[in-house]
Amino acid sequence: MSLFQTSTKDLGQLKANEIVNELNLAITQRDVGSVESFLDLKKHKSVSVRRKLAELLAELGDQSKTDFLKNWQNLESDRPTWIKIETAIDRINRKNGQQKYDAKIFSVGEALGLVKGLLGSREYIIKGEISESNVSNQMYFFKIKDLDGVVMDCGCFAGIIYRAGFGLIEGIEVKVTGKFKISNKSSRLYFDVNKIELTGEGEYIRNLKLLEEKLQNEGLMDESRKRKPGILPRRILLIASPNSAAITDLLRFSITEEVGWKYFIYLLRLKEDQLRMKF
Repeated sequence: MSLFQTSTKDLGQLKANEIVNELNLAITQRDVGSVESFLDLKKHKSVSVRRKLAELLAELGDQSKTDFLKNWQNLESDRPTWIKIETAIDRINRKNGQQKYDAKIFSVGEALGLVKGLLGSREYIIKGEISESNVSNQMYFFKIKDLDGVVMDCGCFAGIIYRAGFGLIEGIEVKVTGKFKISNKSSRLYFDVNKIELTGEGEYIRNLKLLEEKLQNEGLMDESRKRKPGILPRRILLIASPNSAAITDLLRFSITEEVGWKYFIYLLRLKEDQLRMKF
């Protein structure tokens, strides 16, 4: 039975991670009708449950839930949850076109937390060209830019690049999936990548690069293996039967291509068995 059909008593019998999973399910399925069954979770002892409830209300709540959120906010002791509630109120007001700006004083950390809640609430897919990259402590940091030269900072764990199966070569076009984040210390906005794929010309460049690396590893690109082109023949002898298509092809080639070759045709009028015996 889904949690949406259970009673409040049943909710209390579930573990915190199970409740969070159900809240995530409700958000994913946009199940607005389930919101009422979750409201009592504002008193839950697990902060992860309370934070997820605030996220659910931000996604599915309507204007009637703002009073509930404000009352809850006045009683909430966990500061990160308090900020998530503030984010939920803000999003509901913006959805209903009734945004009201109250003169509230935030610390720098709280203000950044509020912005993080707004930016990191959904996932985005962005396409661009890699302009530069570097590695530090199992983390890849790189930039992608568009045709107008607008640049965006990106970051991801090394494992994501390994799973992608290609290096961050400057100039290749990629598609990155992830969320916007703000670093805690520098307040720098960046895109936290959880998936990276090649697109369009990037796929061609990647295959060309892999072929180049393969040939280099096999030693086929060494200078010592390079040879001067051989001397081209100037005389060609064609041995064929009078009805052979090879004669027609040779004559057509000699007309369309000016290569300065001389052709000699020796016609054979023997049957196949006699020809085999002759040679």
